[in-house]
Amino acid sequence: MTTLDLTETVAVVTGAGNGIGLDAALAFRDRGATVIAADLDPSSLDGESRIVPVVADVTSDADMAELARIATGTGPVAVVMANAGIASGGRVENVPIEEWSRLLDVNVTGVVRTIQPHLAAMRARGEGHLIVTGSSAGLFSDPGGGNASYATTKAALLGFARALAQQVAADGVATHYLAPRLTDTAFPTSAVAWGRSGARVMSDRPVEGADTVEMVTGALLTAMAERRFLVSLTPDTEERLTEFARSGRP
Repeated sequence: MTTLDLTETVAVVTGAGNGIGLDAALAFRDRGATVIAADLDPSSLDGESRIVPVVADVTSDADMAELARIATGTGPVAVVMANAGIASGGRVENVPIEEWSRLLDVNVTGVVRTIQPHLAAMRARGEGHLIVTGSSAGLFSDPGGGNASYATTKAALLGFARALAQQVAADGVATHYLAPRLTDTAFPTSAVAWGRSGARVMSDRPVEGADTVEMVTGALLTAMAERRFLVSLTPDTEERLTEFARSGRP
C-alpha cells in the first residue's frame, strides 16, 4: 500500500487549533512535514516540534496573505488543508441574512483565501495536495432540513473542489473533498441554532455515535496516498448519491 511521505515539505492547515485540523496537523508532521498551523487560537500546538502556530482569521485577506508568506518562506508547500469553518443552522426563514453572510465568508470564501495564494507555486512544482474540508451535509444535507445554511456552504465547497480538481490535475496537484460525518469534536456542540426567538448555542448537546478525529484523519491520509478526490466516511456513499440522482429526491 502506498504511504504518504511529506519529508522536507511544508503543510498549511487552517482551523488547526482543535478537532480534525489539530489531528491532521500532527499527522502531517509525523509524516515529515513542517506544519504551519493557523487558527484564531492555535495555543494547543505551542511547543510541538516542526509545527509553527500562527494566529490567523480566514476572513482576513491580510492574515491569509501573511500565512502564505510564512509558509512559502519555510519551504516547498506540499499540502494546503482549508479546514477552518463554523456551524449554524435553523429553518431558512429563521436564519438572518447576516448569519448567511458570515457562514459564506468563513466556510466558502475563507477556503478560497486559504488556497488561492499557493496555486501558482504548487502548479509550477508539479505536485501537492489541496484539501477542502466539506461535510457529509454537503453531499446529503440532513433529513430534517435544519442545517440549510451550513449545508449550503458545504455543498458550495463541493462545487469549488470539483472545479479546482479539474483545473490543477494536469499539473500534478491532487484535490480532496473531505466529507466527515458527525465527529467527536467541539465543533457540533458549538453550533448556533436559529429559531423564532433568535440564536442559541447548542453547548449542552452530547456527541453520541460520532466518528473520532483519528478515523477522519486516517481516511484522509489514505485518500491522499491514493490521490482520491472524495473522502467520505458515510457507508454506501456512492449508492446513496446514485439513488439521489435516480430518484430526484433529497
